[in-house]
Amino acid sequence: KAEVIYKQVLQAEPDNFDALHLLGLVARQFGNHEIAVGLIGRAIKLNPRVAMFHNNIGETYRTMGKLDEAVSHCNRALVLQPAFPEASYNLAMALRSLAKLDEAIANFEQAIRGKPDFIEAYIGLGETLHKQRKAEEAIACLQKGLSILPNHPALLCSIGIVLNASGRKDEAIEHYEQALIVHPNVPELSYNLAAVYRDQGK
Repeated sequence: KAEVIYKQVLQAEPDNFDALHLLGLVARQFGNHEIAVGLIGRAIKLNPRVAMFHNNIGETYRTMGKLDEAVSHCNRALVLQPAFPEASYNLAMALRSLAKLDEAIANFEQAIRGKPDFIEAYIGLGETLHKQRKAEEAIACLQKGLSILPNHPALLCSIGIVLNASGRKDEAIEHYEQALIVHPNVPELSYNLAAVYRDQGK
């Protein structure tokens, strides 16, 4: 329904950059990333000074695996709007995929400073610290996220993964068993618990 409305707007106003941007987001939700880039790109040509446009095309490029383009647009979004936690997060995710872990960490931290309840940023930061073999820092970060949302499934999964990888397998088992009491139907928790048991020869 939204797609129909945006197209009607564009029939009346072909250069309506807001409608182009929003139609691009609809295309991305449908998985049509090339179309999304084309539409949001047209919006940027018409109005290049909207940070949200650059952030959303950057995230679309990241989803497509075009990481350099993603970094460029997310950086542009942050030039236009320095306090933009979502752009910092999207930039961090792209940088992590480029193995620029220190830069990724700095941007995850920036995202959290701007939005202290940004759960996805806690997960991203924790996983990146884990990649740097900073297990205790990773666990502390993820636990801080859990202090905000105590039963968040992705946070629970991530902490268990770090515990297991750090050799703290008994703690990982206890953690997953407790998490499954709250989320008995989250397959990732059952899978990760099974993996720990497998590693123990059980």
